[in-house]
Amino acid sequence: GIPSTIGYLSKLKVLDLHGNFLDESLPTEITSCGNVEELDLSGNEFIMELPQSIGALQKLKYLRLGDNYFHGSIPNSYYSLQSLLVLSMEQNSLSGSLKSDISQLENLVILRLESNELTQLHPDIGKLKKLQ
Repeated sequence: GIPSTIGYLSKLKVLDLHGNFLDESLPTEITSCGNVEELDLSGNEFIMELPQSIGALQKLKYLRLGDNYFHGSIPNSYYSLQSLLVLSMEQNSLSGSLKSDISQLENLVILRLESNELTQLHPDIGKLKKLQ
């Protein structure tokens, strides 16, 4: 798994752990990595709800969580990541609907949610004018 000592890396900008066999929860100490701009945990074996702690990484530009077994709804804290350019959460088991708060991600260029169990996209997704 990812050790709690990850929190000591306060200058860390990129954490790319895609394509491994990580399956334990993300330590809450990740919130101490406040300079992280890119977090890639895609292609692992995470079987859990999306970690709320990721929402504290306010400098995130690229968040890739696809191809895991994340389930449940998208945490409200993710909607405050206003620096996000890429939000990639495809091929999980996410359920529920996108909330109206999705419109807060006004810099979002890429949104990947395919192959989940989502039931509704909120109409405010239309406010994301930079989406490609």
